[in-house]
Amino acid sequence: MKLRPGPRLAVGVGLLAASLLLSVAPASASTVQEAPATSVVSRAATPAQSDSILRLYRAYFLRDPDAKGHAHWNSQYSSGSMSLAAISQYFARSPEFQERYGSLSNAQFTDLIYSNVLGRKADENGQSYWVRRLNQGSSRGAMMIGFSESPEFQKKTKTLPPSSLAAWERELLALTNKHRTANGLQALSYCTRLASAAQGHSNWQARNRVMSHTGANGSTHSQRISATGYVWSWTGENIASGSATYSPADIINAWMDSQSHRANMLSGNFSHVGFGRAVGSDGLVYWTQNFASGGAC
Repeated sequence: MKLRPGPRLAVGVGLLAASLLLSVAPASASTVQEAPATSVVSRAATPAQSDSILRLYRAYFLRDPDAKGHAHWNSQYSSGSMSLAAISQYFARSPEFQERYGSLSNAQFTDLIYSNVLGRKADENGQSYWVRRLNQGSSRGAMMIGFSESPEFQKKTKTLPPSSLAAWERELLALTNKHRTANGLQALSYCTRLASAAQGHSNWQARNRVMSHTGANGSTHSQRISATGYVWSWTGENIASGSATYSPADIINAWMDSQSHRANMLSGNFSHVGFGRAVGSDGLVYWTQNFASGGAC
């Protein structure tokens, strides 16, 4: 029996001002320094940004923000003055939050956050995952972002973005989250801005018939994500190319079979994901999976 060759793969991940790019076959790695967008622009908050602030208030303080407070944090977020992660860390230092949670152990804190934010008892995998992350040095502010941006809390607060995903996007999202939840991780939320960056890069790869994390005008994946207006604290990217006979399940399986790509898909640092898919004149399909956290979709 002759086996068909698997799709070609490459992976990239960025942390704050650092990005690691690794191409597969032949294996090579290099580190590239880059920084997220920091320019401050006066503009109104998008509905998604406003919803993120609303969810953060409800997760932290168990109440809606007053109009003045909501307007202030919307402005900080939409202008680029502060990322959602920075606002979360600010909230974590507030007297109101410290009075409620400051004296608790990491295990007690996790159990109470599940109860207060999601309104349910912590499942065993989720409780173990978050306590482990906190014990390893992750901040409580980062954990609160994970809860406030989770699909479960978006559904609970009725702030889910409208869905008009293509069938292949729905399948990629479902399979990605199936692997994450099986490993005790929070599901990722679909993000239109990340999808825009991913689709643009897939289009570029297809036009140029090349699989590369370096895109139009020498751009990196983090720069392409920043260009959509997403102010990130973490970013990552998986790419693949192969025959049009490969299904979304084939691509996810190929990524999961690669240690580098699997690390991106199972990273606890990400809260959002978006996908791109384009067919080149060479007949190959170019797939892109962008991850990020800290921004609004």
